[in-house]
Amino acid sequence: MTLPFAGSGFAVTRASGRKNEECKLESTSFAGGTVPAQVLATKGYSTTHIDGALFFLRIGSGLFLAVTFGWQKLFDYFLLVPSGKSLATSGLAPLIRSMGFPAPAVLAVYAVLNESFGAFLVACGLWTRLASSCAALSMAGAFFVSLRLGEEPLRAGLYLVMFSTLALTGPGKFSIDYLLDRRHRRLSSQFNPRGANRP
Repeated sequence: MTLPFAGSGFAVTRASGRKNEECKLESTSFAGGTVPAQVLATKGYSTTHIDGALFFLRIGSGLFLAVTFGWQKLFDYFLLVPSGKSLATSGLAPLIRSMGFPAPAVLAVYAVLNESFGAFLVACGLWTRLASSCAALSMAGAFFVSLRLGEEPLRAGLYLVMFSTLALTGPGKFSIDYLLDRRHRRLSSQFNPRGANRP
């Protein structure tokens, strides 16, 4: 018996003749890359629960970050364009420069885009691994800055953990990435009949 795993192309094969009915995950390709893995699961294994958990993790991290921080920062940067102020002396750039990072204007724009558009992409489940990786890198910088300034680093640390987790696991079934990957595999199966039986 073969079941799909978390909308990522994994196949779960139920072993027969064992009381505990262990399940073994076989490594295979999926949207965003190929992950080799061998995992034993219990009889009550539920891919729907995992997909649901990844969905709420994406919404909780991506959408919340975009709404509470990202869009406001992005709006502030849009206001800088007609004002004629330099990006190197406005917004996050002075703080980044004081921390000793190079190219503060570029890193400031990078951080703002990650906390707005990037976080929104994570919430939608589109280009999730790339967006989550970029957001995790940005949160690592925010975590470092918080420690240097003696501020509470918990918020940046939590976002760092959540985005790093999504970068490793992928978005799950309830995502645009999954739909695009399924469509791609359906189209590929038309030219390669052997791929038609893939989950």
